[in-house]
Amino acid sequence: MLPPVEIGGRWFVDGLASANLPAIPALHRGAGSIVVLDTGSKAPGEIGTTPAKVLGRVGAIMASSQRRRQLREAARNVPVLLPPTPADLGGTLDFAGTMRAGAAGYAMARAFVADPAMQRRRRLRPGLYARPDDHGLSPELRPLVREVRR
Repeated sequence: MLPPVEIGGRWFVDGLASANLPAIPALHRGAGSIVVLDTGSKAPGEIGTTPAKVLGRVGAIMASSQRRRQLREAARNVPVLLPPTPADLGGTLDFAGTMRAGAAGYAMARAFVADPAMQRRRRLRPGLYARPDDHGLSPELRPLVREVRR
């Protein structure tokens, strides 16, 4: 998490403080479309009985639920582009891995947006624009997906 920053008399905090994927706040601020660079884990977390494993599992379940809600609400209102993300994002404090994953994610997002399948679309309607095989989207999000084929 990054420290708070004051910009124009208002304080801003790292998005992770309020939402791992802050699509609903973006809607409230008037976003006409959203590009999600999803770096969160989709894994449900390890099952175990130790406090650390239970806490990790609960956190993973909560993050997954929040991710689904944010994507669902945003995609009902505006176009949400969900480009592919790197498979190995590294650990939270693995800064070398973070930089490598960030560079790879940036390249993947650029390729997704520049893809001829996206370029053929003149005006995007509300929905979740994703490649069906890239994100392991939950069944409740499937009806919102407007597939972007390669």
